[in-house]
This record gives sequence, C-alpha cells and structure tokens, in this order.
Amino acid sequence: MPRRRQPPRKIRARFIEAVEDICPEAFKDLRERSKMIGIRPSWGFSRWANRWATKWNLRCTRYPQWTTQYAEEQARRLIRHPDSDCPDPALTAVLGPDSPTKYDEHFDWLARYQVKGESFRRIGASAKPARQWQSVQGAVHELASLLDLRLRKRSRGGRPARQRN
Repeated sequence: MPRRRQPPRKIRARFIEAVEDICPEAFKDLRERSKMIGIRPSWGFSRWANRWATKWNLRCTRYPQWTTQYAEEQARRLIRHPDSDCPDPALTAVLGPDSPTKYDEHFDWLARYQVKGESFRRIGASAKPARQWQSVQGAVHELASLLDLRLRKRSRGGRPARQRN
C-alpha cells in the first residue's frame, strides 16, 4: 500500500491558525502541558501529544499524524523559550503576508465544527451572508479530507432520551 503524503504545509498552517483564532484554549492547554513535559521529560512527547490531539479532536486518519508532530514541535519550542508569547515563527514564515482568500472562512468553519463542537446549522446561520448547512457540511468534509483530519462524531440534537430502569 503506497504511503500517502501529508497535506501541504500552507494548508496545515492555515488550519492551525484558524484553530488558534477560534479556540485559544487549545493552545493555552498546549502551553500548560509543555510546562509539565519540561518538568517531567520522562512522560515522553509522542504519548503526550496524542492525548492533546485527542482532547481537542485533532486526530488524523493516517499515520504519521501531522497534528501530533506539530504539538511535539511546539512543546519543544516552548520548553526552550518558556517566556515566548509570540506565535510559532515557522507558521508565520509559511503563511507569509496576510492575503485572505475566499476559502478562509472554510478553515474557520472546520475549526468551529471540530474543536468548538458547533453544528453545521449554527455555523451556516452565523456566516455573513448566511449559508445553507449543506454548504457548510460540504466545505468542512472536503477540507477535512484534504487535511487528513478525522472528523468528530455529529452530536445528535433534540431532547435527551428517557432513562430506563
């Protein structure tokens, strides 16, 4: 079976940037966990990075998982430079100057769906102009497959089921 290549670096960088904008708690958690790794290096980076990616629904469908590799790189950078509040310099180098595209909102939609847990309907309703939920779903699925990202399970809306004794 041929090994599949990782998604393009610029697309990965744009998704990480969208997650950082939409859900800064994920990267605050990354910073806190990297402090713990600095204290106890015996915990190992890969197991720790897998747990971080799982907690924030950032697991990939195939190996090597670029999200866990990113978490490991960031943890190592934060251990070397613990007072660094600036974003990852490699990320800003890949993205280059701000050049918004018409697909930027798709990255935001994916981050809101995957990390924040919002529904396609809510994301579509809050878009300017409003979008159909099917359009949001299509864009999220297409971008997730391009990023090799395993989408979280859809939450079933409505009234909770009655408990049986």
